[in-house]
Parts: sequence; C-alpha cells; structure tokens
Amino acid sequence: MLIWKTGTDGARNFVSSGFFNFTGNDINNPNEDWASLIHPDDLNKYVKIYYEAIELGKPFKTRYRVRSKEGKYRWILEAGVPVNYVFDSSNPANPGYVGICIDITMYIRFRKILRERLHIYRNVFEINNFAILIIDTENLSIIDANLAARKFYGFSRKQLKKMKIVDIITGIDISREIEKIIEEKQRLLFLAHTLKNGEKKYVKVQCSLIHVMSEKLICMMMDENIDKTQIIEQLEYKDYHDELTGLFNRKYFDEELKRLNNEFQLPLSIIIGDVNSLKLINDTFGYDKGNDVLKTIAKILRNSCRKGDIICRTGGDEFALILPKTREKDAAKICNRIKEKCKSKDEKLIQYSIALGTATRTKKSEDMITVCKRAEDRMYKNKLSEGTSLRSSFINSLKKTLEERTWETEAHADRMKNRALKLGKLLGLSNEELDELALLASLHDIGKIGIPDSILSKKGILTNEEREIMKKHCEIGYRIAAACPELSSIANAILCHHEHWDGNGYPQGLKGKEIPITSRIISVIDAYDAMTNDRVYHAAITKEKAIAEIVNFSGKQFDPKIVNAFLKMMKEES
Repeated sequence: MLIWKTGTDGARNFVSSGFFNFTGNDINNPNEDWASLIHPDDLNKYVKIYYEAIELGKPFKTRYRVRSKEGKYRWILEAGVPVNYVFDSSNPANPGYVGICIDITMYIRFRKILRERLHIYRNVFEINNFAILIIDTENLSIIDANLAARKFYGFSRKQLKKMKIVDIITGIDISREIEKIIEEKQRLLFLAHTLKNGEKKYVKVQCSLIHVMSEKLICMMMDENIDKTQIIEQLEYKDYHDELTGLFNRKYFDEELKRLNNEFQLPLSIIIGDVNSLKLINDTFGYDKGNDVLKTIAKILRNSCRKGDIICRTGGDEFALILPKTREKDAAKICNRIKEKCKSKDEKLIQYSIALGTATRTKKSEDMITVCKRAEDRMYKNKLSEGTSLRSSFINSLKKTLEERTWETEAHADRMKNRALKLGKLLGLSNEELDELALLASLHDIGKIGIPDSILSKKGILTNEEREIMKKHCEIGYRIAAACPELSSIANAILCHHEHWDGNGYPQGLKGKEIPITSRIISVIDAYDAMTNDRVYHAAITKEKAIAEIVNFSGKQFDPKIVNAFLKMMKEES
C-alpha cells in the first residue's frame, strides 16, 4: 500500500516510500512518474475520473493497472478524498487531496477464476438431465433449482425459490430426514413429490450435504427411472411402521381397529403394554441404551405372538397388540409368555420388563375403544404394583454395582448414615429430614454409575477433561432420583451435595443457605470419611489431620454451623 497527497492544483506533491517498493523507481516528480506507469488502456479513464473528482471536490475510487518493478502490470485500487473531508468538513476550501493505492491483483485473479468456475458449475447444474434442488438446512427453503427441476415441478425458478421443500414433498417428515442427511452426509430417499398441477410423482432422491462458506446446504438429485410399485410400497411401509423397532405404528393400530370392527373377528383381545422404568434407564445409561431396551422388547413381543397377531408400538414406551379370534384366557397366556421371555433377557443392571393389561371383546355391540380403555386401565394397575418392586430392585442393583466399581462399600454407607443421623439430630432436624438424610447418606453418589470406569478407578490425578466428566455424577444422580418416586425427595439434595458454602462448588454454584441442609451435612461427613479411609487416589490420613482440614475449610467449602456441630460430635465419639 502507498499513500499520496496533492496540492490545490491536484498535482501530487508527495508519494510514500511504497512507490519505490512497488515500481523500483526513484520519486522525482510523483505526479508524472506515476502516470507514466499506468497501462495505456486505463490512462484516459483514470485521468478523467481523477480530475473530475478534484474539480468537484468529491471523493473518488477507481481500479486500473500499473507497471511494477518486475515489468508486469498489476491491478491497483485507488481511493482519494479532499483534505477537508478529513480535517474540517465545514470548510468548503479545497487545499488538496489525500489517498491510498492498494495492490488488488490477487483479488482480481481469484475473482476471475471463481467466476470461470462458477460459470462451469452453473452450466453443469443447468444442463444436467436430473432435476436438482439446493436446500437451505436452516429453514428448509429452496435456494436454487435447475432447468430439469423447473420442468419436473412445473414451477419457475422464481416460484420455487419462494417455496420450502415441505411444500412439494408429502407423506414423510422431511425435516427429520434433513437432520439425518446432515449427520450421515449422504442419504438415498424415496419421496412423493407434488407437482404444480397437483399430480403426485414418486421418485428416488439422492441427497448430499454440501458446504458453501459457513452454510450447510443439501443437494437433492431426483431420478424418475425407478420401479413406481416398489417406491409406493416403501412409502407405505414407512407410513405404517415404527422406524426404531420395525413394528406397526399408532396409525396402523387405529386403522386395524376399524377394519377388524366386525363379528367375524370375535372374540377379539387387546393387550396394552408400557415398558417399566424406561425413563430411569434413559436417565442412568442414556437414550441409546433405552432404545436398545425398546428394540429388545419389540423382538420379545414378536417371538411371543402368533402369526396373524398385530403388534404395534403406539408411543415412546407404549405397545399395543390386537389378537383376532382370541379368548381372554389365551391372551393371558401370551402375556405370561412375554413376561417369561423378558425375565430371560435380564442383565445385571437392566431389567427387561413391560406392564401388560388385556381385555376381550366378545360382542359386536361392545365399543372397540371401550375395550382398549379397559385393557389400558388393567395395564396401569399392574404397572403400579410392579413398578415399586422393579425400581427397588434396580436401585439395589445400582448400589451393588457402585460398590464393585468404587470405594462406596457397605461399610462406607453405614458410617455415612450413622454419622449423618447423629449430626442431623445435633442440628435439630425434623424426623422427615432425618429420614431423607439417611437415604441421602447411602445414595448421594449414585450418579457415579454413569461415569466411565477409567475415570472412577484412576489412581493418578484426573485431567481437567476427566474432572469435568466426574462432576456430571451429581446431575446423573439427580435424574435417577427424580425418576423414582421413592427417591424423588432427595433428588435436589443429590444434585447439590458438591456445592460449597462460599459459592465455589458445582454444578450450580449455590451459596450458603441456598444449598439444602442435608447436602451441607453430607458434604462434611463425606469429606471426613474420604480423608480417613484409603481411596484409589490417596492413602488415609489421621482423624486429627482430617478434622483440622474440615476446620480449615469452614466458611469456604463447609457451613460453619455444621462444622461446629461436627466437632462436638467427634469429641463425643472420642
């Protein structure tokens, strides 16, 4: 870049040292020397723009070519403004101009190459025999369509660019498919397209994710050269089937109830099922494991039913079976078969369990919806009776697994519980709070079941990333407890048991009495127990040193009132 300045006559009387660096010439007469280097084809245009601007006292900007010291012409962007624009815009006098010159040769070359390539791509895009749409993934709008696409749909480019892909594709949740395309980069779909004249066409669509600058776009290329019957069958399959399990869906279930609403199917039994503890499994192990449970249950239902039985997934954790020409006692046998197969699949921490209810329609006069409602009511009754024991069994399994994977032994839980209750009584907690405290002492670290073994059993110091993962055990524990009616009362206390009195704890950074008192008590008891017993990452220290540490962190990590009560309790113990 070089800087120049003119006098009142418009002649340049100063050019910066960039002139020499660019041209290789000494500066004797800046005005004439610079003009002599301008490309002959650009000189007249430059002189006209330059002097017209000076005569009118206005800013100007222009591009032209200048010969460099290598003897080659390079493109320059020059801009100039009257000095009074810079120093005193209220002064109409024009004492001269100041300006800059910037070498833009690479920009010009790049733009030329880009223009040429865009021209090639545009030609390829336009002359392609396949209909092509470009879709914006943010709002699903159509941002371009080639000639073949315009002919295929019957809309002009202008009309298509005002539309969204959902306006022309039917029979599918296209927004969900877009998410899958973004994830998988490429996807082959069979879609029904609505044309301008209202006609529907079924075509094979090759979808590809493309990146343009920071934008994510999707290129959809349509292929009409397909077996229409096969496409319609696939679309109908998707329309009536659950994607996760492959079973029939709610829509199919409702339509089959109407179709089978006749006397020839009697007796007709309905089984309604709801997977037990799915939320607990999702919150503890993640949705992938929850999906695995749903797929396993679906497989069990298939293997337990007969040919001709209709098996549907009607909701997130809900299933429904239609059993034509089936008596209630035979439907009950199928329910028992399902229960037995579920038990045979049980794992250490995962129980494959589904609450079932059945009802049978024996007369044509009975309303099908009423029969379904009766089966559903029986299912919920069974779910209530089964749920408590299942959750209790699940929690016991979690506790045992936690003992195996960490230092959370039964002895540790007993020590925690005994000291916590003593401390709680010293602090005047109510009976209800003491009950919660006893439960919290045993289960405050239950969320560690969701932390990888490599972190839980690591002997050395955790890395920052590992420490952040470990901190998540509070939130995991909260979700587990919140999903269990038996533990919901201590869910918040589990979430907060690593909060600090001074606000420097986690996960919420709560301070002082914002932290539940039961969490504050467990914080002191757990710290003392951790220091006075061997752990993977440190050897035990003496009781005296541990108590000194508790006192040292009073008012910081720990509630001072609870620390004072703890000291009194420990004095009584000794």
